[in-house]
Formats: sequence, C-alpha cells, structure tokens
Amino acid sequence: MATRLPRTVAESLKFKEKQHSPLVKARTHDKKADRLRKAEKDAKKKGDPTTPHLQFLERYKALEHLIQPLEELTKKEFRGKLAKEEVGPHELLGHAISKLSQARLKAIMEDPRIGKLNVLMGRRPLARIVDQNESLEDIGIRFKDFVMKKRDLKFALGLQSYKSAQALAMYFTIIRYAADPKAKKKANLVKDQEVLDIANEIFRDVAAHLIEELQLEKDGFFDVGQRKEKAMAALPRGPRA
Repeated sequence: MATRLPRTVAESLKFKEKQHSPLVKARTHDKKADRLRKAEKDAKKKGDPTTPHLQFLERYKALEHLIQPLEELTKKEFRGKLAKEEVGPHELLGHAISKLSQARLKAIMEDPRIGKLNVLMGRRPLARIVDQNESLEDIGIRFKDFVMKKRDLKFALGLQSYKSAQALAMYFTIIRYAADPKAKKKANLVKDQEVLDIANEIFRDVAAHLIEELQLEKDGFFDVGQRKEKAMAALPRGPRA
C-alpha cells in the first residue's frame, strides 16, 4: 500500500512575520528612551529613586540597530585604510558619527557638555571601571585606550572629525557597559546620576542626528524615482498614431 506524503505548503504561501527595517527599530527604541527620560524627570520632581542608566541603555540599543546595516561596509573600509580586521561596536558607532554631514558633525562637536563630561569622567575610577569590566574586555577596550581618546576629546575635539567621533563613541560605549547591570564588573556607573544626566543629553542629540540623516537619505533615495516619473509625465507628447 502506497504511503501518502505529508501535505506541504509552498514557501511563497507561508505566513511570514513582517521584518521591520533597522531605521524603524532605531526609532522605536529612541522613543522608548524619551519616555524613560520623561519618567526620570517626573521621578526627580517627586523625590523618587531614579534610574538614569535605563535611558542610556535604551538609546544605545537604538543606535545598535541603526549601525547594523553599515557593519560590513565599515569593516571593509577599516581593512582597506587601516589594515584592521577586527572592528568593535565603539568603532562602528564612531565611524557612523564621522560620516554625518559637516553641519551635523559641527553641531555635535561644539556642544559644551562634551567638555564637562570629559572632566566628570576624569574624576571617576576609570582604570577600575574599564579594566575590570568583562564586556569591555571582550570588545577590546582597555583603560589605556580611554586615556588616548580622552586626549583626543581634550585637544582635537572638532578639529579632527574622525578622531573626535571615535573618541566620543568610545566614551558612549564605556558608559553603556559601565551602566549595564548585567555586565560583570567590579566598578560601575549604574547610579552615577551626575555622569549619566549629562551623557544622556549628549547621546540624545547624537542619536537624533544619526536617525534624521538616515531618514533623509532614505527619503532622497525613494524620491529619485518619483522625480523621474514626474519629469517624464511633464514632457510634451507627440500626436498619437
């Protein structure tokens, strides 16, 4: 007796959950970070315990989604220009910041809060915070790297765009893992209100510039086809045959 094969459904007919674009995911996390920012302000007014690290972690998630599509291209550029094979998340973020338009990059680098953050970070036990954090060790950030980037922020901020962007990205990444309760570490910034308050505001502006610029690029890409269609429609047409 012949056995009947199980009923199968063609792949094209199967239900597939809609995959959101990296830009949509980034906007979702960015909006959630803004809600956490509002909740933080309300908690301060009421004298309740605050959780400033949650806003920073949520905003970082937004940018992780945003830079994900750029990863392969960035790694290719690193290999070509710097002969470097391994690229850390801080370097991907720094690369993305450095690619912003000159006007946006200038606005970021002229933010006086960056200098204040640099001073505040210098007063923390950064050698312990960085070198005794397993997550930072895994992505190749050591205290000596922070010292070099601190110098870049102090002396080259805005003068050398790429160095400045990479220094700022390393600061954000150090804060991200130092403020993550899940990261195995000996010292942290989880409840460091002073550092996180100013870092959150700088990071919020940087995220806004990155998201807005990517949105403009996307709109411009799709607008090319529409402009072509409008131009073709506007051309004078000859008599019909």
